[in-house]
Order: sequence, then C-alpha cells, then structure tokens
Amino acid sequence: MADGHDERLVQTQDMFWESDVFRYSGICIQRGEDLIRKISRWGVLLTGFLFAVVLAGTSECWALQPGDPVNGKVIFGEYCSACHGMNGDGKGPAAPAAHEPPANFTDPDFWKGKTDAFLIHVIRRGFNGMPPYWDVMSKQDILDVYSYVKTFRKS
Repeated sequence: MADGHDERLVQTQDMFWESDVFRYSGICIQRGEDLIRKISRWGVLLTGFLFAVVLAGTSECWALQPGDPVNGKVIFGEYCSACHGMNGDGKGPAAPAAHEPPANFTDPDFWKGKTDAFLIHVIRRGFNGMPPYWDVMSKQDILDVYSYVKTFRKS
C-alpha cells in the first residue's frame, strides 16, 4: 500500500510537471523575469540621469567680473577683520573668543593644497567655526573679498 501511494505521488508530480499549468506558469515566470530585467535596466538609466541632473544643479557657474581687491578690502574690514585682523594674520580683536583660531592668510602654509574654489566656498558656506556669508554678501562681493585675501599671500 505504501508502495502504491508512492507511485501515485510520483505520477501526480510527473503529471504536474508535464501539465499545462506548469508550462503556463513557466511562461509567466519567464515573462516576469524579462519585465524585471527591463525595469531594472530603465531604473539604472533613470537613476543615473537623475544623479547627473542633481550634480549639474549643485555646481554653480559665476559669470561675474574678476574680483576687485579695493572693494574687497572695504568688505573685509566690515565682515572679516574682527577675527582675521586687518593684516590678515588671524589676530583680530574677536580672535581670542573664536572656537577655532581664525586663518592666518600671511602664513605660506595656509595656502598649501587649497584651491581658489575651496576658499571661495569657505567664504560662502563657512568652515571650522567661521560663519557663512552667502546670505550677507553678493557673489561679486565674495569674489572681491577673496581677491583682497589673496593679497596677503606671500610668493
């Protein structure tokens, strides 16, 4: 009896594997896998496109006049000299109260490894305890201040 039961079970399993249900479900599975592959392919392409759009939107291109160090000195005196000092040595009257020592623009080591873009970004967004000035100065003012700060650089 156990042997007959086993044979029927085997026959039933064989019939299922050969049945239309399995063949149709196999087609559905195949079509589902194709759909997933297509969705995945388009998903990757769409994600890459969105990433490129976001990346392009975060980089700004400033079509402005070159920085004016004369105007930059006036703005530096108003916003920056309290910490950095009018001589750019980081010894302004508010420097002792700063959480981090203000940058000393007269020190040649300060300039090592720093690009113009990085330093302009620091003026705009702040860094190491320095407040951001993007909402206080215009883009042209930021370039003017940076052109003045570069006058402290010793060759």
